Amino acid sequence: MASRINIMEAIENVGNIQDAELYQCTYDEGPLGPLYYGGGFGLCFPLTTKNQKKYAFKVWFNEISDIQKRLIIISDYLKKVNLPYFVTFSFLEKGLNIPSPNPEIISALKMEWIDGISLKKYVCEVMEYSKSEDEKKQKMLNLVELLKKCFKQLHDNHISHGDLQHDNIMIVKDDTETISIKLVDYDCLYVPTLGHCNQNTKGYSAYQHPNRTNANIGQLASTEKDDYFSEKVIILSLYIFAYYPNVYQEIDITKNEQEFLFDNSDFNNITNSRVYRFIKKQNPITIPKEINDLFDEIIDDLQKPLTAIKSLHYLGGSKYDRPEQKDIIDSDILAEFLEEQAKEKNHHTYSKTIVQTSSKPYIPNPDKYNRQ
Repeated sequence: MASRINIMEAIENVGNIQDAELYQCTYDEGPLGPLYYGGGFGLCFPLTTKNQKKYAFKVWFNEISDIQKRLIIISDYLKKVNLPYFVTFSFLEKGLNIPSPNPEIISALKMEWIDGISLKKYVCEVMEYSKSEDEKKQKMLNLVELLKKCFKQLHDNHISHGDLQHDNIMIVKDDTETISIKLVDYDCLYVPTLGHCNQNTKGYSAYQHPNRTNANIGQLASTEKDDYFSEKVIILSLYIFAYYPNVYQEIDITKNEQEFLFDNSDFNNITNSRVYRFIKKQNPITIPKEINDLFDEIIDDLQKPLTAIKSLHYLGGSKYDRPEQKDIIDSDILAEFLEEQAKEKNHHTYSKTIVQTSSKPYIPNPDKYNRQ
């Protein structure tokens, strides 16, 4: 595969880009050439067409198994469910010409550009520029509600992002400063029409259960539950910023690009984490129930295998692990998709099976946090 340097050098001559719409496009200037956003598998370049339409152009320098097939299936499913959190994209089998040292034309992904900022940058802006503590609280709680709604809709449609973290959650503002959520980076997205497939990334350690972080890539199957743990980490972090904005002064969230409020080793010993110690210093009587409950859930989750982790109890807990029929907003879409896929492959026709289950209500244990 082409290296980072090969890709950078190729992009500098935009004539190497094989997509017709991007003919004579321009790239944004970075400190060392074309501006790009890097990840574990590829580089993403903001490109502007001659008609002033902007795209994200992603090229891979690390191989991802069946990436073309995977992204085409993901794109088709996302078009069907039509959620507001995803951008349109197209896979380019012939995307970028690499002229040297080994001439080849490599695949790429062309995505709608999002004019937004990352979750981490948004939190930093709120903490630094809000006029009052109450304004910080209200903005953080509003963000919590938007994300909880987003996560619920992903659950209802049997989707997991696979790498939920601050750089893959974008905050978009409209002309009235109203914010909305967009998710980016779909390399490890799971949709039910993929069938059985393996995870192709571990995600950031600061967001993931140690059982996933410590597994080998490809060892674990992708499922619709892949985000359950990281969702709780994100929501807990935002609740802490909402109710204890002074945490922003005590914990530097900007020092490590792959960390937010928790760090890479916190989930190996959470009660010794800087976040847990910060909360323990607060008056136990005034610690909000949301923070107590989520710490309780995360601590419990760390004692479980990945398959036993439940979704956020604010969204219905185990109810969303096996939804009732009335809670599935895409059941007809999913059945239709699976039937089409089965016919195309001459397999048997899939059928909808709605499973109902009962479970005990979640009862938080505040004593875990109120011990002196």
